[in-house]
Amino acid sequence: TAATTSALVIGVGLVVMMATGAATARATLSSTLDSSFPADVAVAATVGSGLTDEEIAAVEQVPGVIASAAAGEAMVTIRSAGAVAEFEHVFVADPVALGAAVNSRPFEVPGGHLAMDDQSFERLGAPAEVDLALDGDVQTVPVARVRDLPVTFLIAPADLELGDPPPAMMILADVDDDRADEVVGDLRQAMSDLSGEMAPYVEAPIEMRAMFDQIIDALLAVLIGLLAVAVVIALVGVANTLSLSVIERRREHGVLRAIGVTSPQVRQMLAVEAVLIAVAGAVIGILLGVLTGLAGSAILLGGTLDFTVGIDWWVMLGCAVIALVAGLVASVLPARTATRVPVVVALAAD
Repeated sequence: TAATTSALVIGVGLVVMMATGAATARATLSSTLDSSFPADVAVAATVGSGLTDEEIAAVEQVPGVIASAAAGEAMVTIRSAGAVAEFEHVFVADPVALGAAVNSRPFEVPGGHLAMDDQSFERLGAPAEVDLALDGDVQTVPVARVRDLPVTFLIAPADLELGDPPPAMMILADVDDDRADEVVGDLRQAMSDLSGEMAPYVEAPIEMRAMFDQIIDALLAVLIGLLAVAVVIALVGVANTLSLSVIERRREHGVLRAIGVTSPQVRQMLAVEAVLIAVAGAVIGILLGVLTGLAGSAILLGGTLDFTVGIDWWVMLGCAVIALVAGLVASVLPARTATRVPVVVALAAD
């Protein structure tokens, strides 16, 4: 029994370890990409005058673009009561449009406020308001701390009163994940058709995410093969253990049947034994698999990337269900052997 359970632990543990490693790698890479590239696609101007209205409209009209936001940038000095920050890049964009176009959690910016992320808010001394200075002009604006802000500083174009509004230098877009390659290709073609050699540069972090997903999916394909091996181990191991149990306890089974235990009850008894073996092996294997998967992922990914734990609950549930079913199936033949032996023959066994 111990050997059978150990084999099942190894099989299930290996599957869960790889599933946990793959899920953690996917979550870590996704988190890292989201923090580095807040949108699926970024269209950046290649000339100092910024993006034209035609280019902005063309991005919105490409099929598969779910939402987009044009953003300018102002380099200003920010003064608070306790600190001064020079040459700060302030995103100038519609907060509602930007929130729809990026991959961060939903956020809200009160009208007329300068939005700051947590780090910038603390760095400037948690101010209630700040002075924005640009080319001798100064504007005082109230501050809103926004925890899920995808940029450092954000203000709506209508709320910035320092000189002329900055031109749109970038478009951030959320695109259909299922058509990412097609949409990115159409965006590049649309920009090239409009502006030729001076076309805006289309950067597509979603392509990198898709590449990582393909690699992880390939690992999961190997996982399916390992799961099949684990099922075979469970079936053969549990069936072998129960068969030996039937042979060794033939006399005991005969006594039980002699005092009134029916054949279905004997089958039920062996099925319960098989399920206990399978469940014990699955539970231990799942626990060990999760721990080793997280430990291995932390060693490989934790030093350079934004480590994020990922757990594939469906794989663990699948392992538990398959182990349970395998245990029940494995008990069929041994139970049949035990109930087909005549009671007199079973009682006469040594």
